[in-house]
Amino acid sequence: SGGTGVHDSSVVSAAYSLIGTPYGTLDCSGLTSAAYGACGYSLYHQSGVQYSIVAGKGNLVGADGLVAGSIYHVGLYIGDGYIIDSIPSGGVQVRTLYFCDGFCGGGSPL
Repeated sequence: SGGTGVHDSSVVSAAYSLIGTPYGTLDCSGLTSAAYGACGYSLYHQSGVQYSIVAGKGNLVGADGLVAGSIYHVGLYIGDGYIIDSIPSGGVQVRTLYFCDGFCGGGSPL
């Protein structure tokens, strides 16, 4: 939580509550913004900025270093190789972390 009072499990719970939301309502960076926002942490709604925040804080890790609540794709890593993300063909859903190649890192914005 980085001293912010935001806990990984709270962010993951907030993301779970958004499963089924259509992509037109929440895109991928909107999902991460909403999940962190529900926990009192403001996170800019744009994937490139979210990535830069994580990298700028020195929190960027590879797939093996992810912990629940980490931002990825952008989406939220929930553990055991799964993420909650939002895609045009299915909205907010749980998927495997390894759905595509090109992984460039994940981590916490806190």
